[in-house]
Amino acid sequence: MKSKGILFLSNGHGEDSINCQILKALRVSGADVDVSAMPIVGDGAAYRRSTVPIIGPTSQMPSGGVFYMNPLFFLKDLGAGLIALTWQQLQAVWRHSRHCDLVVATGDIVAAAIARSTDRPYIIFLSAHSSYYEGRVDLGLILWQLLSSEKCLAVFTRDALTAADLN
Repeated sequence: MKSKGILFLSNGHGEDSINCQILKALRVSGADVDVSAMPIVGDGAAYRRSTVPIIGPTSQMPSGGVFYMNPLFFLKDLGAGLIALTWQQLQAVWRHSRHCDLVVATGDIVAAAIARSTDRPYIIFLSAHSSYYEGRVDLGLILWQLLSSEKCLAVFTRDALTAADLN
């Protein structure tokens, strides 16, 4: 029997760590799965420490992945090759996901959109949104569509309040 292939996507250092905890639980369970990862932000240090194969290029951008907080950071990231890096990462995800049975995306709209772009079944761990901090979680039209896609098998949140809010 062929083992299942799972590709883990993440768009931040915290999200890398969350996925590594999921991977650790999979290993402990003895599940017959081939795992791989694509950290969209950062160098994927958590995956490397967990000996998870990274399928594409990574880079530590000047902003550290939080360029939305300061327009100057975005310009620095552009100068450091953000557009070329993102394109190379997308190509790696599309190429590799053809051989995967499932994509697990942890983060926000970026991870969800990349998961959906693979046309593979996916699961979302929505770690970047919380009703605790946002009052009532506002996903916007695009993220809501990604979570409602027929390819999206499940949505997990980091707290029960957000889960109830989404329901």
